[in-house]
Amino acid sequence: MNPQSAMITTQIALDKALHQLSQCDVIALDTEFLREKTYYPKLCLIQISGNGHHYAIDPIAGELDLSGLWALFQDESIMKVFHAGRQDLEIFYHLTGELPRPIFDTQVAAMVCGLGDQIGYDKLVSHYLNKHIDKSSRFTDWSKRPLNDRQITYALDDVIYLAEIYPIMQKQLKKNKKERWIAEELAIITSKETYAIDPEESYKRIKIRSPKPQVLNRLKHLAAFRERECQKRDLPRGRFLKDETLMDLAATGPKNTDALAKIRGLNLQSNGWLSTNILKIIKQADEQDKSLWPEAPKRQPTERAPAAVLEVLRVLLKHVSDEEGVATRLIATAAELETLALSDDKSQPVLQGWRYDVFGAKALDMKSGKIAITLQEDKLYFHPLASLSE
Repeated sequence: MNPQSAMITTQIALDKALHQLSQCDVIALDTEFLREKTYYPKLCLIQISGNGHHYAIDPIAGELDLSGLWALFQDESIMKVFHAGRQDLEIFYHLTGELPRPIFDTQVAAMVCGLGDQIGYDKLVSHYLNKHIDKSSRFTDWSKRPLNDRQITYALDDVIYLAEIYPIMQKQLKKNKKERWIAEELAIITSKETYAIDPEESYKRIKIRSPKPQVLNRLKHLAAFRERECQKRDLPRGRFLKDETLMDLAATGPKNTDALAKIRGLNLQSNGWLSTNILKIIKQADEQDKSLWPEAPKRQPTERAPAAVLEVLRVLLKHVSDEEGVATRLIATAAELETLALSDDKSQPVLQGWRYDVFGAKALDMKSGKIAITLQEDKLYFHPLASLSE
């Protein structure tokens, strides 16, 4: 294949490609983008593979009308396959307000298939196809033109092999009866709520050091201000105001420019507009009715989980993950396991959906003394207590 012939830079070529792709049952999708200097990712290339046709659509080299492409992404008769597709989906959501549907993510599927928490695409290709991917173009500046043959080939490999891997993984999931598992996992990344950013909620993304209500309220107002300005200016959050700076502002609550000048990482020498707005926001936050202040996040109980309970749950988790052939972290993280050791609250992820079916229900039975562990010929067995007394 001539890589340059796969590049689509004209409307005629795009319309022809879309006609061919519309006949597919499955298409593999990937994007190349930059986001170091912007709030929103800058889309530089869209790669698509379907029914043996491979395309690299160039959204920045010419005036392409992409409305037909967005319509293709909404065609529910065509499965769209990604690998680690969250950032790709974020781009499409920002550009169109919609998400491609339906989708399949091979990185999510790999977790269900027992290939680790976040397997890279190159390792996935090696595992299923025994092929090696040339990584030399990984750090390409995808906004620069023209792209050379090696860069285009590298970009297309991401979807060519993905299209080959999808049916293999589908067959494996069906054989292991884990199609419902991945459906539940994909429900998260296909939800618009995952990508819609509400400035008023953006403070929750910041690692909060102080649970004091006044500090948290200031942080909420300051973070909302930063989010709106970054969206409006298309700037990365850290280039406008760093998280650490927001936390210092919220904790100290400066009331004048002299106090503001003592905040680390805040350069106000030539920016009176910024200092005026920060002081105004802090004042408004402090004057707001306390009933409207956000509640401090619930901290984990200060008591430590009983060591014996936690250890037995770890043993059960390892047993279940081995039996099911999945990574333990997919079922429960260390923090989730500790929470389970302390509480039977049904809202925990580990007590919902397929996680409850394979692990959560057994864990509750074990905590309540309904299951016992025996060791036979160097292998652990978990038994209902009633069966041991028979």
